[in-house]
Amino acid sequence: MNVARSALAAAGSVVLAAACLLVLDPGLVAAVPTDAAVAALGNDYLFVAAFGIAALVLVAAVLGGRAVSNVEQATPPRPETVERAPRFGSDFDETIDGEVGLRARLFSDRRETVRERLRENAIRAELAAESCRRTEARRRIAAGDWIDDPDAAAFLGASVSPPVRSRLRAAADGETWFQRGARRTAEAVVAKAEAAR
Repeated sequence: MNVARSALAAAGSVVLAAACLLVLDPGLVAAVPTDAAVAALGNDYLFVAAFGIAALVLVAAVLGGRAVSNVEQATPPRPETVERAPRFGSDFDETIDGEVGLRARLFSDRRETVRERLRENAIRAELAAESCRRTEARRRIAAGDWIDDPDAAAFLGASVSPPVRSRLRAAADGETWFQRGARRTAEAVVAKAEAAR
């Protein structure tokens, strides 16, 4: 197919060069035997129609050749994209903002996972802030002595119950005690960790 394409390109170049010469030098028109061709065909419209038919045959040959041959084109590479990763703390936000129903309370362990992660981070913040042993930090968190915020102390404390006013405030804000306690505990842990720096 490359040979035919090269031959057609060469023939087209020759015809184009001849047409350019005829346009640039009108004296060369007398050298082209058009009168004999018109006399042989009988009419000058048929002479033009012969060129049109030849052009259509060439177009059909090119299109037929493309349909039969396999045109292999390069596949462009996939554009680079930014890898999607979950935002830091998104599981915490989803648990706090999304799961408030009875089903989430009874059949999901995400709440307990959030509570344990907050407890572990509170232990680390207590260790950094108070320079105590891990067992002492756990005892203080279980007793609720690690922070002045009663909501955060009650959320992680084993023996501390949340104040009634905190439960009422959570209900008035349209959230559960778990949501309020988790948010307040996260804020307290961050404040304690920043104070230890």
